[in-house]
Amino acid sequence: MNKKVSIIIPSYNGKCLLAKNLPSIIQNTDPDQHEIIVVDNGSTDDSIEFLKVSFPQIKIVALDNNYGFSHACNAAAKASLGKFLYFLNNDMEVTAGFLPPLIQHFEDPAVFAVSSKILQPHNKMFNEAITMAHFAGGCPNPDNRISRNMASPVSSIEIMYACGGAMFCDRSKFWELGGFDELYDPFYWEDFDLSYQAWKQGYKVLYEPNSLVYHQHGQTTKKYWGANFVRIITIRNRYIFTWKNITDPFMLLSHFFQLVLIKIIVPNYFEWAGLWKAIKLLPKILKKRKTLKAKLTDRQVFEKFAHWIPYLKD
Repeated sequence: MNKKVSIIIPSYNGKCLLAKNLPSIIQNTDPDQHEIIVVDNGSTDDSIEFLKVSFPQIKIVALDNNYGFSHACNAAAKASLGKFLYFLNNDMEVTAGFLPPLIQHFEDPAVFAVSSKILQPHNKMFNEAITMAHFAGGCPNPDNRISRNMASPVSSIEIMYACGGAMFCDRSKFWELGGFDELYDPFYWEDFDLSYQAWKQGYKVLYEPNSLVYHQHGQTTKKYWGANFVRIITIRNRYIFTWKNITDPFMLLSHFFQLVLIKIIVPNYFEWAGLWKAIKLLPKILKKRKTLKAKLTDRQVFEKFAHWIPYLKD
């Protein structure tokens, strides 16, 4: 490796988004220290040709199909040269000085990942990066609504998970944890899963307010995936996460009686479809479950963020 940071941008038919956002990344990075990688998920537009002509300094990892977020990020990470990896959505615009505040945290060897401050201009500058999760209703509930009901912290704090759309992490720890789990493809829950594993193994995940990016949220999923499909995959991935990661026996009993049994009894196409898709993956889920290591229990991890639950008011 001969770069300090590899910025990895998964993209599918993202020519317009890349044209809009790559200039801010190039302007605020040093080619001697940083590399920018666009991993193209089998685009059917002329994204690759556009990149070669307009941004020849960009490294391209071209996939032959749209395999999903985790697969694309892992493929680019394998081709990267950086000591650190910064996963960035193609609908993110970075600001001046966005990298140094992230890098400074890795003087602490316990840090696995740091999230930039992620503001949504189209949503009253909602800060989606302050994340937590609580276990209720038989399953983990990841949440980023906290900043709607509290002032955004002005210094770094611990968060449950770093959003995969602007996640800066230690390369060696990324692979130690197995990278993004491709069972979650095409999208959602993979970032929560990875950070949760980091917490259980004794690492930390942080939020850094002095690294600022702007996010035009959902530009790809809304355009290329139907709302019904997105809903089913979100439900499926909730089951995948629980069956793979949760080992606390009381939480598992709660999961069966408060979630699985209820969803089976009460007719709901989306819940049934999501559950069935998860069941079909059960052998792979259980195989991965056997390989996981833990220094902290599930309760110890969730208790770290219990003080934020009162802020989860709509």
